[in-house]
Amino acid sequence: MVKMPKVRVRERLQPIRSAIGALRRPEDRTPPPVPDGLAPEVVPAVEAGIHQMLDYQSVGYADLYVDRISRFIGRPEIDAALHADIARLLAARMAFRDPIRVAQRRLAEVDGAPPDPDIRAGARFIRFSLAEVIALLPRMVADALIPVIEMFGWQNVQIPVWLDISGAAGIHALRLLAWFRRFRLRSVRYPKERAAVERWLHMIDRALVKRPEAVLEVVKSAEIIHGYGKRYSQTLANWHMLIDSIAKPVFDGKQQIADLSAAMAEARAAAMSDPTGLLLHKVIEAIKAQQAARVTAAVA
Repeated sequence: MVKMPKVRVRERLQPIRSAIGALRRPEDRTPPPVPDGLAPEVVPAVEAGIHQMLDYQSVGYADLYVDRISRFIGRPEIDAALHADIARLLAARMAFRDPIRVAQRRLAEVDGAPPDPDIRAGARFIRFSLAEVIALLPRMVADALIPVIEMFGWQNVQIPVWLDISGAAGIHALRLLAWFRRFRLRSVRYPKERAAVERWLHMIDRALVKRPEAVLEVVKSAEIIHGYGKRYSQTLANWHMLIDSIAKPVFDGKQQIADLSAAMAEARAAAMSDPTGLLLHKVIEAIKAQQAARVTAAVA
């Protein structure tokens, strides 16, 4: 029998350990220590990320964050500034925007936290599709409900999450929604979000090996993803479009882009200025056309 490499076993088991920790110790708020070997300039960003994971989910989730950050310790290609960027953006990616997060952020405002920048000022509610709401439920429950809503065509029925924190009723409703945090790591949605985060980290690794001059832009590509509901889904799709159309083909040796960093920066700016993805698509096509023209000129 072929033995699986130890690193891979650890990566496979960590999400399971995190989910168990979230369910068994939701009241434990003791932060895990920052990993050894961090540059002093990186420590504040990692500490902030750990506390964000505690607020978002659990000690187990903070452990997963620390494990992911530790992958880049001691790598000579990763300087302190880049490592701090990874720590900051990793925390943002792991705290993906679901209805539970809306409740958490609004309840934090009751205690004096600043408003969530992804929630429009003065908004009374945020709408999520019924499919997104069901995706929060444990897999056993969601798997039974998803075929039903698909049969009736209800996937995109909009469900409002009220944002009112001016009275007891609104606060109690948000607390009830936030309580579902304990099921988040067992939901249908979580494996998809975990895979997206791991893909981003994998692309950072590939950039370090294939095109180290572009690694900063690969890291910053995560800034594209933001918002709630439909906006979040679209920006995540835009990120995959950028990676699949520009970075991955270059890393795979199927496409040549002389200045990959500049191309990714241009595409990232387009994605951030137009969340619909239309401008990003045009920029990607223009980059491919420019590259094709260079290849033709070189052959001629």
